[in-house]
Amino acid sequence: MKVKRMLWGAYLAPLALAVDRATKVWAQKADLPREVLPGILQFTYVKNTGAAFSAFSGKTAWVTAVSVILVLLVLGYLAFGKNVHKCTRLGLWLIVAGGLGNLYDRLALGYVVDFIEVLFVRFAIFNFADVCICCGAVLAAVGFVLAEKREKEGNGVGGAN
Repeated sequence: MKVKRMLWGAYLAPLALAVDRATKVWAQKADLPREVLPGILQFTYVKNTGAAFSAFSGKTAWVTAVSVILVLLVLGYLAFGKNVHKCTRLGLWLIVAGGLGNLYDRLALGYVVDFIEVLFVRFAIFNFADVCICCGAVLAAVGFVLAEKREKEGNGVGGAN
């Protein structure tokens, strides 16, 4: 039962990883930059040797080590966390997928492939793994709030459903 509960939502990780790898391979081979939605979205190939928003650029080994630790911590929480809300679980699996997608790039290439550029605001160029991490963080946070609300309402289960 515990393994089944831990793996609930795990199907998201290989799906997200496959989309991430496919889009990054495409970005490496495509003739970029390419404006997709004029004034809104463009694909621009960038080699990111740092973390999010190019923070810690050139510190690939350090960022890689931190990434491994964070992915392992999230997996540990998924494995041993008590009564983890399904929304939280889905979010955490998305974070794992995004973390592994970018970790693969760092280990295989020495940098992360970024290519999604939003044109209507000044923002960092990012990739699908980054989207997974951000959406996963939102889902996880919503799950934590829902679990807390359920606990306060007297259910006391913590929202494992």
